[in-house]
Amino acid sequence: MPTEATPRRRSRRLPLWGAVVAVAALLTAVAVPAEATWTAPVQTASATTSTGRLAVALTGVDTLAATYSSSALSHTATVTVANTGTVPAPWSLGLTAASGSGLDSTTRVAVWPATSGRCGTRPGGVSSGTWATIDAPSGTLPAGASSSWCVQTSITQADRFDAAGGSATITAALTARLGAWSSAATATSVQTVADTLTPGAPTKTSETDTSISLTWAAPTDSSAVSRYGIYREGVLVGTVPSSTRSFTDTGLGVYRYYAYEIRALDASNPARASPASPAVQHSTSWLDNSSLYVVRDLASDRCVTVGGSTSGSPLWSSGCRGTTTQLWQFVAEGQYLKITSPVVPGLYWDSASDHRSVLRSDNAISAQRWTAVPVAPGSGHFQFRDRNSNCLTSTGSGVTTQMQVSACTTSEAQLFTLGASS
Repeated sequence: MPTEATPRRRSRRLPLWGAVVAVAALLTAVAVPAEATWTAPVQTASATTSTGRLAVALTGVDTLAATYSSSALSHTATVTVANTGTVPAPWSLGLTAASGSGLDSTTRVAVWPATSGRCGTRPGGVSSGTWATIDAPSGTLPAGASSSWCVQTSITQADRFDAAGGSATITAALTARLGAWSSAATATSVQTVADTLTPGAPTKTSETDTSISLTWAAPTDSSAVSRYGIYREGVLVGTVPSSTRSFTDTGLGVYRYYAYEIRALDASNPARASPASPAVQHSTSWLDNSSLYVVRDLASDRCVTVGGSTSGSPLWSSGCRGTTTQLWQFVAEGQYLKITSPVVPGLYWDSASDHRSVLRSDNAISAQRWTAVPVAPGSGHFQFRDRNSNCLTSTGSGVTTQMQVSACTTSEAQLFTLGASS
């Protein structure tokens, strides 16, 4: 009798989480007004297995765009993470700002779950920090579910002074992970600080031989400005109240250009300053025959000094002390100048036969008649030439040496500045 055949057992293949192919779709940039730009406002990321699809979408990042001003120091946006796949999606959302933007470490950032899709008032105890330190919100979404998050950003009035005109690109990076597989989506937005704090460029209202008077326009937004800082050649030389947009800079060199900038200073912290206004160069006027000047040489930074009270006394070069023996008056006589000091009236610059410089009574000789010759107009540098075409020259490097005259050259020993008497 034939043997009955044994039935073949049908094998069942269990579902496996097999090889996953990740697909990330990156959308092109979308152009919007300068103060609020973003790229890829909606991003999706997916990974497909043999039995399901891991996919998430990120929306609302574009609403992070903001422009800060004195009346808008805080901004709140809603960012939504959605599970568009068919399997649960563990996710994490990183929020960062471009390093070095200034706003990456100064902007205060708070993140909390939205209630019924709305943010309302920020609750207590929520995660907060800066773009550099804020914790990444995270969770697990069932298939087809979504989660909305409130992202509140803010700066202070003082921050505006440091960051005026600056901007930061905010990056939201969504990552979904399932086992060994992951997919990511990224979107960006831009936050800026309105440059409404920079004052107008300084204009000159008047000048003398040793002073320059300035004025400037107030910035567009001066509500947080307490004072203005006036900078000459990049150095702060004075401050004035915000109600006073004018300043006179004194103690300057004769016939010399100076570059000026103005900055607005923060009311709560005067050490915080706005960006500088455009720099503008302004010049003092020509020497005044009624003024008294300190005559300083460029080579050794010493001053021309009275060496005695009698005719024939030496004309010294010595350290600048601000005494009356270092003050000189340039008295006009026709096209020439006679140079004397109030401490020795009636004695004038002269030179002996050996070319040493002395002080002598007026005798109308060529060695007592001088011209002040500008070198590189606007530099404030002068040569003093007598009618014999010799130039006053600083000699030696000792504490006190006697001036002399010699043939005119381009040496710094023959270059001098004329400064104010005080």
